Amino acid sequence: MLNTLFDPLLPKGLQAYWKAEFLPELSDDVIGVAQNFGAGVPSPQTANHFYPINGAAQRVGADETAFPYRDVNFSVAIAGMWESPADNDANTKWVRDYHQALQPHGAGAGYVNFLDADDQSRIEDNYGGNYTRLAKIKAKYDPGNLFHINQNIKPEVQ
Repeated sequence: MLNTLFDPLLPKGLQAYWKAEFLPELSDDVIGVAQNFGAGVPSPQTANHFYPINGAAQRVGADETAFPYRDVNFSVAIAGMWESPADNDANTKWVRDYHQALQPHGAGAGYVNFLDADDQSRIEDNYGGNYTRLAKIKAKYDPGNLFHINQNIKPEVQ
């Protein structure tokens, strides 16, 4: 239900490119980066979300679930969305540049659901020390990698 509230703002057919980063804090430098890039948002459909990660999420051990980043305080999603394919280069560049500007302040990973197709090289970073365990589980339950149309954890080869 909650996701459907965005439907009028995000019609089918939009182009999209996303990046993500975990942040230990919202420092003055991070806020400055957000202000700088916020002033140049290239499309009215583009969004930048700062989600708090605290409370119950931080009371779970880093190795108790797939999600290991229990010590960060914010998850940033840079959700570039626009209408015309003719604007792909400009919008993708804006998202990449914004993400690159946040990285020095981040934890070196981002929430896996907010990553784009070109972030496959970051998958292991996003699961941290849990990646090997998850790859073993994937090998047991999905050895043929049927469920691979995602930010894929490849089955560990035995």
